[in-house]
Amino acid sequence: MYRRHITLFVLLLTAGWSVVLPGQGSASAPITWQVLDAGLEFGIFFPSGVAQTDIWMVRIDPVHFEMQAHYLPGLPLRREDWSALLPCASVIVNANFFDAHGLARGLVIVGGVEYGRSFESYGGSVEIDLWGNVRVRMLAERLDSPLTLPYHGVQGYPVLVHGGLASVITTGSDEAARRTAVAQDRDGRLLLIATPAQGIGLNELASALIDFDLGIETAVNLDGGTSTLLHVRSTRQAAIMADSVHPVPAVLAFYPRRGSECDVS
Repeated sequence: MYRRHITLFVLLLTAGWSVVLPGQGSASAPITWQVLDAGLEFGIFFPSGVAQTDIWMVRIDPVHFEMQAHYLPGLPLRREDWSALLPCASVIVNANFFDAHGLARGLVIVGGVEYGRSFESYGGSVEIDLWGNVRVRMLAERLDSPLTLPYHGVQGYPVLVHGGLASVITTGSDEAARRTAVAQDRDGRLLLIATPAQGIGLNELASALIDFDLGIETAVNLDGGTSTLLHVRSTRQAAIMADSVHPVPAVLAFYPRRGSECDVS
């Protein structure tokens, strides 16, 4: 395992991506999670049947962390710049697809303010309402009440898992690529998913999320490819970093609710 991580690290440096790993991940399923802070865990594992692919996951308990979306229309930033701009964020991950002008596709909601246009019934979202309820859902599932409208949120496509079952992606090509995704398990925890080194197909990723038996109810694909970006900092481990090839204009950030000078409770 140690040798494989060294190989991965060399490959990423050769490709121009900055990565720091907090020790050894787990190649088995279920994941052996590394506890980084209360409510914050990290794991690396390898899906069966998909050669040379490492899937990174950050598991976050919303009891301990608050989610916020951040968006700079037309002003995309690199990982180190987002990290400097959001020094209190424990986790930063890239979010929406965007066009050549740095404008997000789909809807971005920041503090109740909406940017862009919703995909409507196509795709999915991760969002938090004014009362702190976090959910990952299909956009076709309408909200029951205006009281549950998103206060922060981002959208992506396609939906990879719904109702605990892998969705089959049949439209367009399904080539291997770097991926970013977000999921929610049956206990309400969020999982941020990234493949920052070798690529994986959408169907392969959807199947892997079920095969690993993580209790995932819903998972949505976010912008991957040259946009996959992850930054995790904690009190117990070295930083976990994966740089995007190109800067990105929208990210999700997670802030500790209590127990630090960045307390948002």
